[in-house]
Amino acid sequence: MIIGLPDLASYRATLSGRVVATNGCFDLFHPGHLDSLRRARALGDHLIVGLNSDESVGLIKGSGRPIIGEAHRAEMLDALKCVSVVTVFDERTAERFLEAAKPHYWAKSSEYQDNVASVELEVLQGIGAKLVFLPTLAGFSTTELLGRVA
Repeated sequence: MIIGLPDLASYRATLSGRVVATNGCFDLFHPGHLDSLRRARALGDHLIVGLNSDESVGLIKGSGRPIIGEAHRAEMLDALKCVSVVTVFDERTAERFLEAAKPHYWAKSSEYQDNVASVELEVLQGIGAKLVFLPTLAGFSTTELLGRVA
C-alpha cells in the first residue's frame, strides 16, 4: 500500500505489534536494497518505508538523480512482501516521517552510521524508538553501480 505522509499517523494507529521504519532513496533498486529491507522487516511485525521524493533525492544525491521517478520507486517497494506500507516525503532528513511512523525500531544501513541528523535522533528519543544499523551487502551501492555503468 502506498499512502501520503499526512495519512501515515492514522495508518500507524491501526497497527499492533512491533513496527519498524526505514527510509531512503531506493534509486536503481538492487540486491543491497532488498537485503536491507528484509533485514529491517525481520526486526518486527510491520515495515513502514519512507521514500525520498524526487525533489529530496536531487538535494541529497545531486543533479541527474533520481534515475527512476518516485512513483515507480514507490510501486517497486510496495510490490515487496516484506514492506507493509510506503510513503513519500520531501525533506532531506526523516524527522517528519519518523514522527508519523512512530516505529519501535528505525533501521538504517551501517553506511549511514556517522550520518544521522541530530533532529532525527531527537525524534527517536521522544517516541522511545531504537536506532538499529544493518550490515550492507558488499558490492552493491547505487553510486558504485552508476560509476561502473559510466
